Amino acid sequence: MKPNPEVLHLRMNRFRDVLARSGSATTGEDDIQPGLIASFPVGKRLEITPSAKALIPIHSDPYNEYDTLMAVNLGLGYFATADRSLVIRPEIGFLFKPGESGSYMQFGIGVSYCTKPKT
Repeated sequence: MKPNPEVLHLRMNRFRDVLARSGSATTGEDDIQPGLIASFPVGKRLEITPSAKALIPIHSDPYNEYDTLMAVNLGLGYFATADRSLVIRPEIGFLFKPGESGSYMQFGIGVSYCTKPKT
């Protein structure tokens, strides 16, 4: 089985934090997240998916400065069905600011569903 690299992954997020319970004040930052993802099959039902991305802020607030962050992740893809249409994707990663010590650990789980599965 050969690796299946996805050369470029681009995502845009909008993060907003509510400052007041009344909902009258918010702050946050929009960002884009270019990254690299690859899939390496380990068997018929499992793949390893390492990835790396940058979180680049789009400055919309001149009074707050947001820094570019980096993230490295390691995930698994478990094919829950024989036709590979349903995939369970747990992931763990580290978010850090280049040039500074320390990082934040992150984890999550995702689900992929393919309407035209490979057989």
